[in-house]
Amino acid sequence: MYEFDGNWISKMSFESLKSFRNASGAYTGIVNRPNTGQVTLHIVDQLTNDPDPTPAQLNAINYLIDSEQYVFAKLLEHVLADYPRIREMYAGMDEEDMLRDCPPISEPDEMKKLIGVGNVFIHLEEVDGIANIGFECGCTWDEEHGHGIVMNREDLIRIGQADIAFSTKQEPAGYTVPAVPIKHKPHPKYGVLKPHQITENKWYASRLISGNHIEEFKRQVAEGEIDLHAKPEPNITPFMHTAILRSNFDFALWLKSQGVSFSGALHKVAARAFKEEAFEFLLEQGVNINQKDSSGRTLLQMRARQLVTCYDQQWQAIKYKKPENPFLLENIQLQKKMIRKFIALGANPYFKNQHKQDCFTMASHLQEEMKAEYHDFLRECCAESGVGPPSPKTRKPKNDFSPPSQSTKKQNKIEPPKAKPEAKKPNKDKPDPDKPWWKFW
Repeated sequence: MYEFDGNWISKMSFESLKSFRNASGAYTGIVNRPNTGQVTLHIVDQLTNDPDPTPAQLNAINYLIDSEQYVFAKLLEHVLADYPRIREMYAGMDEEDMLRDCPPISEPDEMKKLIGVGNVFIHLEEVDGIANIGFECGCTWDEEHGHGIVMNREDLIRIGQADIAFSTKQEPAGYTVPAVPIKHKPHPKYGVLKPHQITENKWYASRLISGNHIEEFKRQVAEGEIDLHAKPEPNITPFMHTAILRSNFDFALWLKSQGVSFSGALHKVAARAFKEEAFEFLLEQGVNINQKDSSGRTLLQMRARQLVTCYDQQWQAIKYKKPENPFLLENIQLQKKMIRKFIALGANPYFKNQHKQDCFTMASHLQEEMKAEYHDFLRECCAESGVGPPSPKTRKPKNDFSPPSQSTKKQNKIEPPKAKPEAKKPNKDKPDPDKPWWKFW
Protein backbone atom coordinates (compact mmCIF):
# COMPACT_ATOMS: atom_id res chain seq x y z
CA MET A 1 0.00 0.00 0.00
CA TYR A 2 1.50 3.30 -1.11
CA GLU A 3 1.68 6.01 1.56
CA PHE A 4 2.21 9.61 0.49
CA ASP A 5 4.81 11.46 2.62
CA GLY A 6 4.73 14.94 1.04
CA ASN A 7 7.18 14.14 -1.79
CA TRP A 8 5.52 14.75 -5.15
CA ILE A 9 8.62 13.52 -6.95
CA SER A 10 10.28 10.33 -5.70
CA LYS A 11 12.07 7.15 -6.80
CA MET A 12 10.28 3.83 -7.20
CA SER A 13 11.50 0.42 -8.36
CA PHE A 14 9.65 -2.20 -10.40
CA GLU A 15 10.96 -5.73 -10.82
CA SER A 16 9.26 -6.05 -14.23
CA LEU A 17 11.35 -3.21 -15.70
CA LYS A 18 14.72 -4.90 -15.08
CA SER A 19 14.43 -6.76 -18.39
CA PHE A 20 13.81 -3.50 -20.33
CA ARG A 21 16.52 -1.23 -21.75
CA ASN A 22 17.98 1.23 -19.22
CA ALA A 23 16.47 4.71 -19.82
CA SER A 24 18.20 6.50 -16.93
CA GLY A 25 20.18 8.87 -19.19
CA ALA A 26 19.48 12.56 -19.72
CA TYR A 27 15.89 13.06 -20.94
CA THR A 28 15.29 9.34 -20.40
CA GLY A 29 18.05 8.53 -22.88
CA ILE A 30 19.08 4.92 -23.42
CA VAL A 31 22.32 3.97 -21.62
CA ASN A 32 24.30 0.73 -21.89
CA ARG A 33 24.09 -0.32 -18.24
CA PRO A 34 22.00 -3.01 -16.55
CA ASN A 35 18.52 -1.79 -15.67
CA THR A 36 17.87 -1.63 -11.91
CA GLY A 37 14.12 -1.19 -12.48
CA GLN A 38 14.15 2.24 -10.85
CA VAL A 39 12.04 5.09 -12.26
CA THR A 40 11.20 8.61 -11.13
CA LEU A 41 7.59 8.93 -10.01
CA HIS A 42 5.94 12.33 -10.62
CA ILE A 43 2.55 12.98 -9.02
CA VAL A 44 0.96 15.87 -10.89
CA ASP A 45 -0.21 18.48 -8.38
CA GLN A 46 -2.75 21.29 -8.59
CA LEU A 47 -3.03 24.80 -7.12
CA THR A 48 -5.25 24.04 -4.17
CA ASN A 49 -4.71 24.10 -0.42
CA ASP A 50 -5.03 20.31 -0.27
CA PRO A 51 -1.56 18.94 0.63
CA ASP A 52 -2.32 15.42 -0.64
CA PRO A 53 -2.80 13.83 -4.08
CA THR A 54 -6.34 13.03 -5.16
CA PRO A 55 -7.81 9.65 -4.15
CA ALA A 56 -7.79 8.66 -7.86
CA GLN A 57 -4.04 9.34 -8.04
CA LEU A 58 -3.34 7.21 -4.97
CA ASN A 59 -5.53 4.45 -6.44
CA ALA A 60 -3.52 4.58 -9.70
CA ILE A 61 -0.21 4.23 -7.84
CA ASN A 62 -1.49 1.27 -5.84
CA TYR A 63 -2.89 -0.34 -9.00
CA LEU A 64 0.51 0.02 -10.70
CA ILE A 65 2.33 -1.49 -7.70
CA ASP A 66 -0.09 -4.41 -7.42
CA SER A 67 -0.32 -5.13 -11.18
CA GLU A 68 3.07 -4.01 -12.47
CA GLN A 69 3.75 -7.16 -14.51
CA TYR A 70 0.38 -6.95 -16.26
CA VAL A 71 0.59 -3.16 -16.85
CA PHE A 72 4.08 -3.24 -18.37
CA ALA A 73 3.16 -6.25 -20.54
CA LYS A 74 0.22 -4.24 -21.87
CA LEU A 75 2.54 -1.24 -22.40
CA LEU A 76 4.74 -3.39 -24.66
CA GLU A 77 1.69 -4.56 -26.62
CA HIS A 78 0.55 -0.95 -27.19
CA VAL A 79 4.00 0.12 -28.41
CA LEU A 80 4.26 -2.95 -30.66
CA ALA A 81 0.86 -2.10 -32.20
CA ASP A 82 2.18 1.40 -32.95
CA TYR A 83 5.53 0.09 -34.22
CA PRO A 84 4.59 -0.25 -37.94
CA ARG A 85 3.83 3.49 -37.99
CA ILE A 86 7.20 4.19 -36.32
CA ARG A 87 9.13 2.04 -38.82
CA GLU A 88 7.38 3.74 -41.72
CA MET A 89 8.34 7.14 -40.27
CA TYR A 90 12.03 6.16 -40.11
CA ALA A 91 12.09 4.23 -43.38
CA GLY A 92 14.62 6.70 -44.82
CA MET A 93 17.30 5.74 -42.29
CA ASP A 94 20.52 4.06 -43.34
CA GLU A 95 19.90 0.31 -43.68
CA GLU A 96 22.49 -0.59 -41.06
CA ASP A 97 21.08 2.00 -38.60
CA MET A 98 17.55 0.79 -39.32
CA LEU A 99 18.44 -2.81 -38.47
CA ARG A 100 20.17 -1.71 -35.27
CA ASP A 101 17.74 0.94 -33.97
CA CYS A 102 14.40 0.04 -35.55
CA PRO A 103 14.57 -3.65 -36.55
CA PRO A 104 11.55 -5.72 -37.62
CA ILE A 105 10.03 -7.46 -34.57
CA SER A 106 6.83 -9.38 -33.99
CA GLU A 107 6.72 -10.21 -30.26
CA PRO A 108 6.16 -7.83 -27.30
CA ASP A 109 9.20 -9.22 -25.45
CA GLU A 110 11.42 -8.18 -28.36
CA MET A 111 10.40 -4.58 -27.71
CA LYS A 112 12.22 -4.69 -24.36
CA LYS A 113 15.54 -4.49 -26.25
CA LEU A 114 14.46 -1.20 -27.87
CA ILE A 115 12.64 0.70 -25.14
CA GLY A 116 12.96 1.60 -21.45
CA VAL A 117 10.81 3.51 -18.95
CA GLY A 118 12.47 6.46 -17.19
CA ASN A 119 9.64 8.57 -15.72
CA VAL A 120 6.12 7.75 -14.57
CA PHE A 121 3.51 10.54 -14.28
CA ILE A 122 0.34 10.17 -12.23
CA HIS A 123 -2.11 12.56 -13.90
CA LEU A 124 -5.15 14.36 -12.55
CA GLU A 125 -7.47 12.99 -15.24
CA GLU A 126 -9.26 9.87 -14.05
CA VAL A 127 -11.59 7.13 -15.24
CA ASP A 128 -13.84 5.40 -12.69
CA GLY A 129 -11.77 6.46 -9.71
CA ILE A 130 -8.31 5.63 -11.11
CA ALA A 131 -6.04 8.33 -12.58
CA ASN A 132 -4.29 8.12 -15.94
CA ILE A 133 -0.61 7.10 -15.86
CA GLY A 134 1.95 8.49 -18.30
CA PHE A 135 5.12 6.53 -19.11
CA GLU A 136 8.02 8.55 -20.53
CA CYS A 137 10.33 6.18 -22.37
CA GLY A 138 13.72 6.21 -23.99
CA CYS A 139 13.93 4.33 -27.29
CA THR A 140 16.60 3.35 -29.77
CA TRP A 141 14.85 4.81 -32.84
CA ASP A 142 14.56 8.41 -31.54
CA GLU A 143 17.01 9.32 -28.78
CA GLU A 144 16.06 13.00 -28.92
CA HIS A 145 12.25 12.84 -28.66
CA GLY A 146 11.78 9.44 -27.04
CA HIS A 147 8.40 7.74 -26.76
CA GLY A 148 5.39 8.37 -24.54
CA ILE A 149 2.35 6.32 -23.56
CA VAL A 150 -0.62 7.27 -21.37
CA MET A 151 -2.73 4.42 -19.98
CA ASN A 152 -5.63 3.96 -17.60
CA ARG A 153 -5.24 0.58 -15.98
CA GLU A 154 -4.32 -1.47 -19.10
CA ASP A 155 -6.24 0.68 -21.60
CA LEU A 156 -4.39 2.96 -24.02
CA ILE A 157 -5.36 6.65 -23.78
CA ARG A 158 -2.76 8.20 -26.14
CA ILE A 159 0.65 7.35 -27.60
CA GLY A 160 3.37 9.32 -29.39
CA GLN A 161 6.62 11.09 -28.53
CA ALA A 162 7.83 11.45 -24.93
CA ASP A 163 5.96 14.71 -24.24
CA ILE A 164 2.69 12.79 -24.56
CA ALA A 165 3.51 11.17 -21.20
CA PHE A 166 3.68 14.39 -19.18
CA SER A 167 1.40 16.81 -21.06
CA THR A 168 -1.49 17.45 -18.71
CA LYS A 169 -3.95 19.99 -17.37
CA GLN A 170 -2.76 21.04 -13.90
CA GLU A 171 -5.51 23.39 -12.73
CA PRO A 172 -8.63 21.82 -11.19
CA ALA A 173 -12.03 22.27 -12.81
CA GLY A 174 -13.37 25.78 -12.26
CA TYR A 175 -9.92 27.21 -11.45
CA THR A 176 -9.55 30.94 -12.12
CA VAL A 177 -6.38 32.99 -12.05
CA PRO A 178 -6.44 35.18 -8.90
CA ALA A 179 -6.77 38.95 -9.41
CA VAL A 180 -3.66 39.50 -7.27
CA PRO A 181 -0.79 36.95 -7.42
CA ILE A 182 -0.53 34.70 -4.37
CA LYS A 183 2.71 33.87 -2.55
CA HIS A 184 2.21 30.25 -1.52
CA LYS A 185 3.35 28.91 1.85
CA PRO A 186 4.04 25.29 2.83
CA HIS A 187 1.13 23.38 4.30
CA PRO A 188 1.79 22.53 7.98
CA LYS A 189 0.95 18.85 7.37
CA TYR A 190 4.21 18.20 5.45
CA GLY A 191 6.02 21.54 5.67
CA VAL A 192 6.85 21.59 1.93
CA LEU A 193 5.50 23.37 -1.14
CA LYS A 194 3.93 21.47 -3.99
CA PRO A 195 5.86 21.62 -7.32
CA HIS A 196 3.30 23.90 -8.97
CA GLN A 197 3.39 26.22 -5.96
CA ILE A 198 7.19 26.44 -6.22
CA THR A 199 6.87 27.52 -9.87
CA GLU A 200 4.19 30.10 -9.01
CA ASN A 201 6.38 31.56 -6.26
CA LYS A 202 9.27 31.97 -8.70
CA TRP A 203 7.03 34.07 -10.95
CA TYR A 204 5.34 35.91 -8.08
CA ALA A 205 7.28 39.22 -8.19
CA SER A 206 7.24 39.44 -12.01
CA ARG A 207 3.49 38.84 -12.00
CA LEU A 208 2.99 41.72 -9.58
CA ILE A 209 4.58 43.95 -12.24
CA SER A 210 2.77 42.44 -15.24
CA GLY A 211 -0.52 42.69 -13.32
CA ASN A 212 0.23 46.38 -12.54
CA HIS A 213 0.29 45.82 -8.76
CA ILE A 214 3.14 48.30 -8.50
CA GLU A 215 2.43 49.68 -5.02
CA GLU A 216 2.34 46.17 -3.57
CA PHE A 217 5.64 45.41 -5.32
CA LYS A 218 7.26 48.57 -3.89
CA ARG A 219 5.92 47.76 -0.42
CA GLN A 220 7.48 44.32 -0.49
CA VAL A 221 10.78 45.80 -1.70
CA ALA A 222 10.75 48.25 1.21
CA GLU A 223 10.04 45.42 3.68
CA GLY A 224 12.81 43.24 2.22
CA GLU A 225 10.49 40.54 0.86
CA ILE A 226 11.60 41.21 -2.73
CA ASP A 227 15.28 41.65 -3.60
CA LEU A 228 15.65 43.91 -6.64
CA HIS A 229 19.24 42.83 -7.25
CA ALA A 230 18.89 39.06 -6.85
CA LYS A 231 19.83 37.00 -9.89
CA PRO A 232 16.61 35.93 -11.68
CA GLU A 233 15.69 32.26 -11.70
CA PRO A 234 16.23 30.49 -15.06
CA ASN A 235 13.46 31.33 -17.57
CA ILE A 236 12.06 34.07 -15.30
CA THR A 237 11.87 37.51 -16.96
CA PRO A 238 13.90 40.15 -15.04
CA PHE A 239 11.93 42.98 -13.38
CA MET A 240 13.26 45.69 -15.71
CA HIS A 241 12.43 43.67 -18.81
CA THR A 242 8.89 42.98 -17.55
CA ALA A 243 8.29 46.68 -16.86
CA ILE A 244 9.53 47.77 -20.30
CA LEU A 245 7.68 45.01 -22.17
CA ARG A 246 4.51 46.16 -20.40
CA SER A 247 5.29 49.78 -21.42
CA ASN A 248 5.36 50.77 -17.75
CA PHE A 249 8.14 53.31 -18.27
CA ASP A 250 7.53 55.25 -15.06
CA PHE A 251 8.11 52.07 -13.07
CA ALA A 252 11.17 51.29 -15.21
CA LEU A 253 12.62 54.68 -14.26
CA TRP A 254 11.88 53.92 -10.59
CA LEU A 255 13.77 50.63 -10.94
CA LYS A 256 16.64 52.55 -12.51
CA SER A 257 16.66 54.93 -9.54
CA GLN A 258 17.02 51.86 -7.29
CA GLY A 259 20.13 50.74 -9.16
CA VAL A 260 18.54 48.21 -11.53
CA SER A 261 20.22 48.36 -14.94
CA PHE A 262 18.77 48.17 -18.45
CA SER A 263 21.16 45.29 -19.24
CA GLY A 264 19.71 42.96 -21.87
CA ALA A 265 16.46 44.91 -22.19
CA LEU A 266 17.23 46.21 -25.69
CA HIS A 267 17.55 42.69 -27.09
CA LYS A 268 14.39 41.62 -25.26
CA VAL A 269 12.22 44.32 -26.87
CA ALA A 270 13.78 44.38 -30.34
CA ALA A 271 15.37 41.04 -31.20
CA ARG A 272 12.21 39.23 -32.33
CA ALA A 273 8.81 40.79 -31.63
CA PHE A 274 9.78 44.44 -32.09
CA LYS A 275 8.16 46.89 -29.63
CA GLU A 276 8.86 50.33 -31.06
CA GLU A 277 7.73 52.41 -28.09
CA ALA A 278 9.87 50.41 -25.67
CA PHE A 279 12.79 50.47 -28.10
CA GLU A 280 12.69 54.27 -28.39
CA PHE A 281 12.42 54.61 -24.61
CA LEU A 282 15.63 52.62 -24.12
CA LEU A 283 17.51 54.68 -26.71
CA GLU A 284 16.33 57.88 -24.98
CA GLN A 285 17.78 56.49 -21.75
CA GLY A 286 21.16 56.24 -23.43
CA VAL A 287 21.23 52.49 -24.08
CA ASN A 288 23.78 51.76 -26.82
CA ILE A 289 22.21 50.21 -29.92
CA ASN A 290 25.50 48.35 -30.51
CA GLN A 291 25.54 46.66 -27.11
CA LYS A 292 26.00 42.88 -27.18
CA ASP A 293 23.94 40.21 -25.49
CA SER A 294 25.36 37.40 -23.34
CA SER A 295 26.30 35.52 -26.53
CA GLY A 296 28.24 38.47 -27.97
CA ARG A 297 25.68 39.50 -30.61
CA THR A 298 24.29 42.95 -31.39
CA LEU A 299 20.69 43.55 -32.40
CA LEU A 300 21.75 44.22 -35.97
CA GLN A 301 23.72 40.97 -36.13
CA MET A 302 20.72 38.99 -34.90
CA ARG A 303 18.44 40.50 -37.55
CA ALA A 304 21.12 40.07 -40.21
CA ARG A 305 21.48 36.40 -39.27
CA GLN A 306 17.72 35.95 -39.67
CA LEU A 307 17.85 37.61 -43.10
CA VAL A 308 20.74 35.36 -44.18
CA THR A 309 18.71 32.32 -43.07
CA CYS A 310 15.74 33.56 -45.10
CA TYR A 311 17.91 33.94 -48.20
CA ASP A 312 19.29 30.44 -47.67
CA GLN A 313 15.75 29.04 -47.42
CA GLN A 314 14.73 30.97 -50.53
CA TRP A 315 17.63 29.48 -52.49
CA GLN A 316 16.74 25.96 -51.30
CA ALA A 317 13.17 26.52 -52.51
CA ILE A 318 14.45 27.65 -55.93
CA LYS A 319 16.94 24.78 -56.15
CA TYR A 320 14.35 22.10 -55.39
CA LYS A 321 11.57 23.87 -57.35
CA LYS A 322 9.30 24.31 -54.34
CA PRO A 323 6.29 26.65 -54.56
CA GLU A 324 6.79 30.27 -53.51
CA ASN A 325 6.34 30.77 -49.77
CA PRO A 326 4.53 34.06 -49.02
CA PHE A 327 5.49 33.89 -45.34
CA LEU A 328 9.17 33.65 -46.26
CA LEU A 329 8.94 36.65 -48.59
CA GLU A 330 7.11 38.59 -45.88
CA ASN A 331 9.81 37.70 -43.36
CA ILE A 332 12.55 38.89 -45.73
CA GLN A 333 10.84 42.28 -46.06
CA LEU A 334 10.40 42.50 -42.28
CA GLN A 335 14.08 41.78 -41.59
CA LYS A 336 15.15 44.31 -44.23
CA LYS A 337 12.91 46.94 -42.66
CA MET A 338 14.40 46.35 -39.20
CA ILE A 339 18.01 46.27 -40.48
CA ARG A 340 17.50 49.55 -42.35
CA LYS A 341 15.99 51.11 -39.21
CA PHE A 342 18.81 49.92 -36.93
CA ILE A 343 21.57 51.15 -39.24
CA ALA A 344 19.84 54.54 -39.53
CA LEU A 345 19.85 54.73 -35.70
CA GLY A 346 23.59 54.05 -35.49
CA ALA A 347 23.92 50.24 -35.51
CA ASN A 348 27.28 49.30 -37.00
CA PRO A 349 27.26 46.43 -39.54
CA TYR A 350 31.05 46.11 -39.28
CA PHE A 351 31.08 45.09 -35.61
CA LYS A 352 32.14 41.46 -35.17
CA ASN A 353 30.19 38.81 -33.28
CA GLN A 354 31.51 35.99 -31.09
CA HIS A 355 32.61 34.12 -34.22
CA LYS A 356 34.62 37.11 -35.54
CA GLN A 357 32.00 37.72 -38.26
CA ASP A 358 30.39 41.03 -39.17
CA CYS A 359 27.06 41.46 -40.98
CA PHE A 360 28.80 41.11 -44.35
CA THR A 361 30.98 38.06 -43.70
CA MET A 362 28.24 36.03 -41.98
CA ALA A 363 26.70 35.53 -45.46
CA SER A 364 29.85 33.96 -46.92
CA HIS A 365 28.18 30.54 -47.26
CA LEU A 366 25.24 31.81 -49.32
CA GLN A 367 24.81 31.02 -52.99
CA GLU A 368 26.50 33.76 -55.06
CA GLU A 369 23.31 35.36 -56.39
CA MET A 370 21.71 35.51 -52.94
CA LYS A 371 24.93 36.74 -51.37
CA ALA A 372 25.22 39.55 -53.93
CA GLU A 373 21.62 40.64 -53.27
CA TYR A 374 22.20 40.60 -49.50
CA HIS A 375 25.47 42.58 -49.74
CA ASP A 376 23.92 45.13 -52.13
CA PHE A 377 21.11 45.70 -49.63
CA LEU A 378 23.56 46.23 -46.75
CA ARG A 379 25.67 48.66 -48.80
CA GLU A 380 22.53 50.58 -49.75
CA CYS A 381 21.56 50.93 -46.06
CA CYS A 382 25.10 52.05 -45.17
CA ALA A 383 25.12 54.63 -47.98
CA GLU A 384 21.77 56.05 -46.83
CA SER A 385 23.08 56.46 -43.26
CA GLY A 386 26.64 57.50 -44.12
CA VAL A 387 28.19 54.41 -42.56
CA GLY A 388 31.52 53.33 -44.00
CA PRO A 389 33.90 50.47 -43.36
CA PRO A 390 36.45 50.97 -40.58
CA SER A 391 39.81 52.40 -41.67
CA PRO A 392 42.37 49.61 -42.03
CA LYS A 393 45.12 49.43 -39.44
CA THR A 394 48.45 50.65 -40.86
CA ARG A 395 51.01 47.93 -40.71
CA LYS A 396 54.62 48.04 -41.82
CA PRO A 397 55.17 45.56 -44.69
CA LYS A 398 57.44 42.61 -44.02
CA ASN A 399 59.93 43.67 -46.75
CA ASP A 400 60.10 47.35 -45.82
CA PHE A 401 63.77 48.41 -46.12
CA SER A 402 63.25 52.10 -45.29
CA PRO A 403 65.78 53.43 -42.76
CA PRO A 404 64.59 53.04 -39.16
CA SER A 405 63.81 56.07 -37.03
CA GLN A 406 66.13 57.22 -34.22
CA SER A 407 63.87 55.69 -31.59
CA THR A 408 63.87 52.40 -33.49
CA LYS A 409 67.66 52.54 -33.70
CA LYS A 410 67.88 52.82 -29.94
CA GLN A 411 65.48 49.93 -29.49
CA ASN A 412 67.35 47.79 -32.04
CA LYS A 413 70.85 48.68 -30.81
CA ILE A 414 72.91 45.50 -30.58
CA GLU A 415 74.67 45.14 -27.26
CA PRO A 416 78.03 43.32 -27.24
CA PRO A 417 77.74 39.88 -25.64
CA LYS A 418 78.58 39.79 -21.99
CA ALA A 419 81.49 37.64 -20.94
CA LYS A 420 80.41 34.39 -19.36
CA PRO A 421 81.57 33.94 -15.77
CA GLU A 422 84.34 31.40 -15.40
CA ALA A 423 82.95 28.04 -14.41
CA LYS A 424 84.04 26.77 -11.03
CA LYS A 425 86.09 23.61 -11.03
CA PRO A 426 84.48 20.94 -8.89
CA ASN A 427 86.35 20.03 -5.75
CA LYS A 428 86.02 16.30 -5.30
CA ASP A 429 87.30 16.55 -1.75
CA LYS A 430 84.62 19.05 -0.72
CA PRO A 431 80.98 18.23 -1.65
CA ASP A 432 78.93 20.94 -3.34
CA PRO A 433 75.89 21.71 -1.11
CA ASP A 434 73.79 22.56 -4.23
CA LYS A 435 74.23 19.10 -5.75
CA PRO A 436 72.78 15.84 -4.44
CA TRP A 437 75.34 13.49 -2.97
CA TRP A 438 74.79 10.85 -5.69
CA LYS A 439 75.67 13.33 -8.46
CA PHE A 440 78.78 14.41 -6.60
CA TRP A 441 80.12 10.87 -6.58
